[in-house]
Amino acid sequence: MGQDPFTPQPDRQQPFDPNRGTPQSGGTPGGPPGYPQAGGVPVPPGAAPGSQPGPASPVSQPPAAAPQSPYTAPGYTAQPGYTAQPGYTAQPGYTAQPGYPEAPGPYAAPQTPGPAQTAPTQAFPTGAGGFGAPPGQGPAAGAAYAGPGVPPAAPPPQKKGGKGLLIGLIAGGAALLLVIALVIVFVFALGGRDNASTEPTKAATAHAALQGYLDALAAGDATKAKEYALNAPAESPLLTDDFLKAAIAKHPITEIEVVESSEYGESEYLTANYAVGGTTVQANYRLSKVGGVWKLDEVVATDDRPRAWGDLDVKINGTSVPDDGVALFPGVYELTTGTSLIEFDGGDTFTVGEPSTYITDLSTATPTLSDAGEKAMISASQEWLKKCLAQESLTPANCAMSSRLPSGITMKAGTLKRTVSTSGTPFSGATPRLTYGDPTTVTMSSYISIKVSLTATNGNTYTGPASVSQAVGTIAGEKLTVVFK
Repeated sequence: MGQDPFTPQPDRQQPFDPNRGTPQSGGTPGGPPGYPQAGGVPVPPGAAPGSQPGPASPVSQPPAAAPQSPYTAPGYTAQPGYTAQPGYTAQPGYTAQPGYPEAPGPYAAPQTPGPAQTAPTQAFPTGAGGFGAPPGQGPAAGAAYAGPGVPPAAPPPQKKGGKGLLIGLIAGGAALLLVIALVIVFVFALGGRDNASTEPTKAATAHAALQGYLDALAAGDATKAKEYALNAPAESPLLTDDFLKAAIAKHPITEIEVVESSEYGESEYLTANYAVGGTTVQANYRLSKVGGVWKLDEVVATDDRPRAWGDLDVKINGTSVPDDGVALFPGVYELTTGTSLIEFDGGDTFTVGEPSTYITDLSTATPTLSDAGEKAMISASQEWLKKCLAQESLTPANCAMSSRLPSGITMKAGTLKRTVSTSGTPFSGATPRLTYGDPTTVTMSSYISIKVSLTATNGNTYTGPASVSQAVGTIAGEKLTVVFK
């Protein structure tokens, strides 16, 4: 190792080795007060060399070999007259630069024996100065060495021109495009279904297909609504545009909301909420994808014509129900029978909330006699009884009160007389009922006892009983006819 040509001045501190944490040993005689003497023990000013004021701190013992300073500062320039301390080793390939400051960490002031302490760092002075002292003054005795002053490093010169600006604009534009792309993807993922076509031949999502179907219903467009069907329903007078428009005009479909759902595979179940004639409906729909287009598995609710209706001309919203069954879009409907004598038990209005296999309200819509029908049946039976009593024949047709004379005896014309022997008004307490499966037929049970008397051609008088136990009525529109059985 060569000697650093920089020789310390009497009024300056020696360099501090940052690898040790204590002043270096081996100071040269005549060094400034407070500089450590041989042995690594600090000697206070005025003490005799070699005196031991107290036990030496373990950290102050010098290592067997002086470690190299980890501080490698390119461009370091040694000050003129500086003499390197014993044990200082320069790094290989080290080139000192003019005006570079000393290694960080000033020397600590003399300390009393005890644990070694790290001296506080003294900041470089601002402005140009050799060691931070005012002009014409050196550092006070024992002051820490601050190193040569260095003016603030100037930033590297920037090349003038538009290249850097162009690069920045390109980078900024790329970032902006990335953000826009992410936003588009995000919006498409969340709301892309709402933007999909709802046309029946272009519905690329289940959500769009169901939305389009319900919108068509709300508009009374039966033709378009049927186009959303996976399998088109059979033609029916209950599935025409005119029929649907009339139904929607009376009971509109509003507040349509199709609930969002993730789509997996070729089949999907969706829930839709809407109001039908003011009644809130939560409906479930199954949809299937065919050729990239979503279709509804069912677009109409279907049911067989109930057996209880028989041949009765039942009408839905004024249109006669076909014999082959009932098919209806969601909506509110009114049942009528074509006559004031018959009504439906449980009400004549029902709601189809969603397409399903059966319309449950139809199976419970059982025809029954109205109050007007009951009164008509009793009244017609009483009228028919009067006619039957007045007939001159021993076997009046449809009166169920035939009489028979002994063999060889004949009745004298104009002598037959029939009289009701039962107390009270005939049929007044009876209960008429429609026949299940044949609602145009009314039956009423009531036992009517009748006394028959006549005069034979031989002059003899004959008497005998007769009775009526059942009246049967037939309804044809507003007309009701009765017979006795």
